Amino acid sequence: MESETVETTSAVTKAATYTAKGETTYTAAFANKAFWSQTKTVANIPKLAKKSQPMKVTATAKTVKVKILKKKSVTVAPITVKNSKGIVIYKVVSGSAKAKKALKLNKTNGKITVKRLTKKGIYTIKVRVSAAGTTVYKAGNQTVLVTIKVK
Repeated sequence: MESETVETTSAVTKAATYTAKGETTYTAAFANKAFWSQTKTVANIPKLAKKSQPMKVTATAKTVKVKILKKKSVTVAPITVKNSKGIVIYKVVSGSAKAKKALKLNKTNGKITVKRLTKKGIYTIKVRVSAAGTTVYKAGNQTVLVTIKVK
């Protein structure tokens, strides 16, 4: 029976990404000709952790004249979204029945339409802004309070 001390080396053959594990190839080499060199590749490097969502959401109060609302609806853009990663969706999460009836939120661009014949007053709704994330960034959401003044 023959024996031999093995000399093992390893090298990263495929780096880990955000979507796939990385691989390491191990090679066993022998000095004795009775044994032959052997290699094995193992997917043992974990995927990279996703980064947190860098999205920043702000809301500013907007004013609409009741005189204009007597003739037509008015669309305003009170929500600003910066540095979002992934598709952004807007959803009303709370507000008075009066505000929900007077205001209509566009779910894809965040613009708010103040409906025709809306009466004077202050209308507030809470809007959740959600970013779906990407292969590199996690999904995330923020909630903002939107105020529309009708004078």
